[in-house]
Amino acid sequence: MILECLHAYLFQGKDKGMNISSLKQRYKELDNRDQKALLLLTVFFAALITIYGILIPVHSYYQSGKSRLAKQVDLFQWVSAHAPKVKLLASQPQQTVSDTPLMEAVTGAAKGLKLEINRMQPEKDGLRIWLSTVSFEKAINLVSKLTNQHSISVDQITIEKTAKPGLVNIQCALSRVQ
Repeated sequence: MILECLHAYLFQGKDKGMNISSLKQRYKELDNRDQKALLLLTVFFAALITIYGILIPVHSYYQSGKSRLAKQVDLFQWVSAHAPKVKLLASQPQQTVSDTPLMEAVTGAAKGLKLEINRMQPEKDGLRIWLSTVSFEKAINLVSKLTNQHSISVDQITIEKTAKPGLVNIQCALSRVQ
């Protein structure tokens, strides 16, 4: 009887004259045991919808936000700890313009610091390089050397912290100072 009511309401709908008042009437016509079963089933589905449709997604969103915040705080602390060194290197005066071709200057400077460049991509006005899991200190020294000794400017740099302390991944767009 319960399933017949539900089926009639869902699949026959208003075409058969089914509305809320007729459902109430059918509910009242059910025997006491079926009314209790329908009520329990309704409560059960309402609880499922509340738990799986609202509470679990909200909790998941809260946990992911908490995790993102912790990562951002770690990154901020790490950058703050290394900011004085970067500022010091940035404040050093630049030297004269070098005649060495850009790609040759970059590879030579990297070899001098025992750094391996994973990828080099020539661009219209410069060069893009990628370094993976390198010492932050060596990477900053490379940038400093390129800037001060070879008059190469850093147009864009992306530094990503790795799982190992002190090691970073770097992507850098370089060009000659004009």
